[in-house]
Amino acid sequence: VPEELGVTWWQTMALEAILSFVLFLVILAVNDRRMGIPPGCRPPIIALTLAGCLLMGIGYGSGSLNPLRALGPAIVGGFQVYHLIYWGGPQIGIIVAVV
Repeated sequence: VPEELGVTWWQTMALEAILSFVLFLVILAVNDRRMGIPPGCRPPIIALTLAGCLLMGIGYGSGSLNPLRALGPAIVGGFQVYHLIYWGGPQIGIIVAVV
């Protein structure tokens, strides 16, 4: 958590939740047959959404969006206090997107 930017861990967790929500909502929408998106267009749409989410989140807390991606650095770093951000944030965003 970049505390020199004045960002708290709650704000970083909320950002992770919002970005995960956007990414998962796009994944759900793109794979919905009612949207009429051709199968060949789905991967680029998801990839561009992921890239955009990562670019928005990287300055405020790494923009992990994936708990397992955050697990490796956490193990090497000794499971910092802020590890809950990268497990809780994406889970909250995904649950809200599904509901």
